[in-house]
Amino acid sequence: MRLFKNSGNILMPIDRNSFDREKEIQSIVEANMETLFEIDLVRSEFSVAGLRLDSLAFDSENNSFVIVEYKRGNSWSVIDQGYAYLNAIKSNPGDFLTEYNEKVGKGKGMEKSEIDWNASRVIFVAPSFNKYQKRCINRDTPVELWEIKRFNDGSNELISLEKYISEQYVSEPERNKVKSESSESNESNTTDQAKKLSDSEYNHLKDLKGNQKHLWNSLEERLEEYPDISSSQKRDFITYQRDNMSVCHVSFPKRKSEIRIAVPRGDKTKEGKKSKGFFSLDDPKSFCQEKILYKSHQSGRERHVYSIDLKNKMI
Repeated sequence: MRLFKNSGNILMPIDRNSFDREKEIQSIVEANMETLFEIDLVRSEFSVAGLRLDSLAFDSENNSFVIVEYKRGNSWSVIDQGYAYLNAIKSNPGDFLTEYNEKVGKGKGMEKSEIDWNASRVIFVAPSFNKYQKRCINRDTPVELWEIKRFNDGSNELISLEKYISEQYVSEPERNKVKSESSESNESNTTDQAKKLSDSEYNHLKDLKGNQKHLWNSLEERLEEYPDISSSQKRDFITYQRDNMSVCHVSFPKRKSEIRIAVPRGDKTKEGKKSKGFFSLDDPKSFCQEKILYKSHQSGRERHVYSIDLKNKMI
């Protein structure tokens, strides 16, 4: 990626600066996790099951844990390390829950049953990733690759952060082949771990029928028209995102014929300050309901949404 400064239609290239240490990347990301990933930092340098995790974070929207790892080079295996971390969460849920509850304080903690353990994910942040690492990642993998770059225009430091998005669904045999080519496979049971985690994914669409199925087909077609949009299935809904920001959440009420959509309006801090772009709808027929989707027990940040029940002939 190249950046330019526009001065009277004359483009001047902005110099790119490298990161000398992984700690520099970690300091920037940890100080801005809510802005970059919409997650809250729980603990820096968290140790569990013989592993040291660079950053342990919590996703209040999905009630799930997120591990963030920082790298300077690219001579390491994202699949082996990523699934080792995911397995650590599944094997030691009490350690993660205790750490979170101690962070948020008495009266704000969560029970084990409230956590969506299947929505755990690992984020790798590095200046670049090689082709083998990228080929290991597909749209079903709970491991994300984010490339971070630093620029300086002489007066300001600029940071870019871009997520690598694979368009492919890679099979386990192919993933193993990629690992073999990169000569970086250190864990013999990675495939078993990957399959076990994959088998636990949610599928809100398999039982749709009648009007719900018709509405979903129409809605999905509309949503897929938006550029650079991606979707993933969570415990309670299907979420659509663009630039790592939630566009909407789609859920399917049981024993009903409609589809429910939650559209984020923006966030409010515990002091009541609204985020940039917070909006209100002119809704004279009261199609929408104002709701709070979730509240971060750590920062007090609230995600406000409009909830809409889609019925026949509405789309």
